[in-house]
Order: sequence, then C-alpha cells, then structure tokens
Amino acid sequence: MSFCKRCGRRLIPPMGSPNAEILLVGDAPTGYDVKEGQLWTGPGGDILKIELANAGIHMKQVRITNMWLHPKKNDCYAHMEELLNEMNGKKFILLMGADPVKHFTNENVSDVSGLRVDTFDYAKDLLPAGPIVYAIYNPAMAMRDKMGEVRLGFEKFGRAVNEPTNI
Repeated sequence: MSFCKRCGRRLIPPMGSPNAEILLVGDAPTGYDVKEGQLWTGPGGDILKIELANAGIHMKQVRITNMWLHPKKNDCYAHMEELLNEMNGKKFILLMGADPVKHFTNENVSDVSGLRVDTFDYAKDLLPAGPIVYAIYNPAMAMRDKMGEVRLGFEKFGRAVNEPTNI
C-alpha cells in the first residue's frame, strides 16, 4: 500500500498489463476502490466490465488508471507524470469522464461523448504521437441517466479497436 507524497491519501494503482495497447482513463478512485485497493470495483466497475465485453474488448486487453490515483482532493495533479507515462506507447485511449476529457481535449464531455477526439495543443506536446482517443461519460453515470450515451461510446470505441480500418 502506498500513499500520496503530496497529500497523504492512499493511492490506488493502475491495473492490467502495462504492455496493453488500450488505456482507459477515469477521473478518480471511488470509496469502493479505496476499500478494495483496486480500481473499478463498485457498481460503476460492473457497468465498465459489461460494456467493455459488449464492445468486444476483454478486461485482459486493457490497462486502467485514473487522472488521480486517490479520491479527488482539491484537484491534486501530482500524479500527472505517472498518467502521461501510462499513455506512452498506447494505440487506443478512452477518456472516461468530465475531468480527463476536459484536461486532454479542452472539450466538455457532454459535447464529445462517444466521439473520437483530438487532443489540444498542450496535450499533443505531452502525449506520444498517434493514439486513437475517444471520449465518453464516466461509466458510473450510467447508473443515473446516461446509459445510452455510455453504451454508444463503448460501442464506437470497440469498433475502433476491433476494426481499425473503419475509423
């Protein structure tokens, strides 16, 4: 178990193979994740796993991380270097949630959910060339009122991953 050197909160590390070509980037760990010590363990995680499977993507194909490696507290960006390292060499990146979408595309998730997005100039300097990036609502939003948008986003991302010639 490790803790943030800046704020002392418990860190929830990325999961999945570091060599995976697909990276999923969420906002921050939930209380469920902190309790279990791993990402996407609560109801949002159930939706994530189901929708990935429906999109033809197996959990063993992905690496999952968050912008914050601990629950958000004053938007602590101390982990951005680790996130950028995670993004390095990935072919496909799925930004899941308002904060990662805004940070890397300067767009509102409501405007680009389910779409392939371009990263803005700041992020182009930080990200390696070439990943195919999609944006969706955080899968946990499907528990409230965004199930259709979340499902459509996963379907489109799954097509991009499984049929890259149709992008």
